[in-house]
Amino acid sequence: MKERGCDQIKLGEVLEKCSILPLYYHYIKCFFINRNNYILDTDNTNRLKKIVDRLSPEDGKYICRVIYKDPFTNIYPILLIIYIFILGGFLLWPFDFFSSVRNNARWIKNSKGLEFLKKGQAVSNSSTQEFFDSLVKGNGLTLEMWTQTENLDQIGPAKIISYSIDPPLCNFTVGQWRDKLVVQLRTTKTNLYGRNPHLDIPDVFTSQGLKHMVIMYNLSEQKVYINGVQKVRSDILKGDFSNWDPSCKLVIGNEVSSNKPWIGKIYYAAIFNRPLADQEIRQNYLSGPQHTRNKRNIKHSYFKAKGPVAKYFFDEDKGSVIHDSGSLSIPVNLSLPKYIGHKIKPFLSVSIDYLQNDSRYSDIIINILIFILLGILIQGVLRTRYGLTLKISLATLLAGTLFSLGVESLQHFSMTRNSSLIDVATNMTGVAIGIVMDRFYNIFLNYKAKHLWTQMNTDY
Repeated sequence: MKERGCDQIKLGEVLEKCSILPLYYHYIKCFFINRNNYILDTDNTNRLKKIVDRLSPEDGKYICRVIYKDPFTNIYPILLIIYIFILGGFLLWPFDFFSSVRNNARWIKNSKGLEFLKKGQAVSNSSTQEFFDSLVKGNGLTLEMWTQTENLDQIGPAKIISYSIDPPLCNFTVGQWRDKLVVQLRTTKTNLYGRNPHLDIPDVFTSQGLKHMVIMYNLSEQKVYINGVQKVRSDILKGDFSNWDPSCKLVIGNEVSSNKPWIGKIYYAAIFNRPLADQEIRQNYLSGPQHTRNKRNIKHSYFKAKGPVAKYFFDEDKGSVIHDSGSLSIPVNLSLPKYIGHKIKPFLSVSIDYLQNDSRYSDIIINILIFILLGILIQGVLRTRYGLTLKISLATLLAGTLFSLGVESLQHFSMTRNSSLIDVATNMTGVAIGIVMDRFYNIFLNYKAKHLWTQMNTDY
């Protein structure tokens, strides 16, 4: 039912046809909306009865529907504009539409280490096939690091070390989520992200002090040591590494796609294809930097356990290469590119991995909810101008879909967001739900108008 524009013309035609002055229309409107506040004398009651008698059922219902028009008619456009700005800002934040940013990884002078001031990255650029084969065919995995966080509120998780392609596809990753140490290790019993199950270990990053961390898996249970003391022992993880991806890259301080930066310092990192014994872990901790007075000899006293497949001392002091001094014939050297950029991502990708991430289900629900209101507002604007028809609902769905496609297109060029066809589908679902809700709201308004017309005929 139209409520603006030509609606006013039709209302005038109805009133003229029935010989009803506009003054009496407003009189009817005020009376029936605020009937409890009005007491009619005999003359006004008879006048109102004559007015009702002149109206055909169609015209009477129409006038009642105009009386009970949508109270938001005049503000739908304003609400829609405001919500589009809010929704666009929410979906595109932090507006990082750049192909590359400067690498903020810096050498630590005098202390021998690498510091990630803001967004930085050290990543392998050469083949890691021998490294991959050694780990897959080994008896387990041990990651050993000397690190120092510079931010206790990091989330993501912020990646300290990762052997991955991008966040949904990794062989292993170790990160920080506020005070928690997050360990994700991909096996034949987990998803491709190394989750379900994985370890979230609280109260690890409670201060910005230097920490010795050892994460170990012997193909049957996991152990995590902090500063030489066992922090966690868990048997929730099972399986082997036969489902690992050989195309993964080793990266420190970030994700390969550069969207999970970690802020902190790293002084040492080693990777084993076997579990370390408790004695080796304790020995390595006691050989660490806080126990070594002569910093120049730190390279020789830092590490006692034998056989790491990759080992990094971060003692180069300058240059753009971090040399691997592990046991492989082809070392996995890491580079410090001057600029880092996000990996070229597919446009409107559709991936099963999207749904394997735990947070994706909550993302789907959020996408649906935030687009429900958009559907309501778009259809509200169109309905109050052109009436509610199937074409109006389809036009609303099309407008919401085009808005979603526009946002996803911009997210394709974002450093931290991904363009996904699944997001478009969930957004369209939200708009469709909003359309249905608005149609029910319109049914409610029509019911009130019908009820008013029934009262008018009953009372007068």
